[in-house]
Amino acid sequence: MSIVVLFTYTVFIYQLISFSNPDPMLSSVTPVRLFFLLFGGILVLLSAKTLLVKGAGILFKTGELTDEYLTNSYVFHIITTIILLPVLMFSVFDTSAILTYLSIFLAALLFIYRILRGILISMEMRKYSLYQNLLYLCTLEFLPVFIIVKTIS
Repeated sequence: MSIVVLFTYTVFIYQLISFSNPDPMLSSVTPVRLFFLLFGGILVLLSAKTLLVKGAGILFKTGELTDEYLTNSYVFHIITTIILLPVLMFSVFDTSAILTYLSIFLAALLFIYRILRGILISMEMRKYSLYQNLLYLCTLEFLPVFIIVKTIS
């Protein structure tokens, strides 16, 4: 299932790049090479995020909550894949902007819901302040998204 999640995210980002006006340097890359570069980048990003969360769980001695958070993230990756897969399949045949905007909206909606679930999970830990929990979430949730957006743009 993890391979399907990686392929779906790769196709989603590939569709976003092809929908926007790609940089001339990016257009010199063959589509297959770009696909595999995106696949590798997403694999590294998700793996690094998992390792960072696990490391933070070990450092702060919150192993149970960390496992719950990682399980929550994995479940939302699967749900996002299940929802995005039909939209991405139709977008191969219909290159209109409506499907691209629909997939962006669905991904953003699920991302926001995943963030809210992460906040609720972190609120179970009374040991740390709200500021520390917010800093933790911003570092591990928002920063990777900003890096992806910056890389694409």
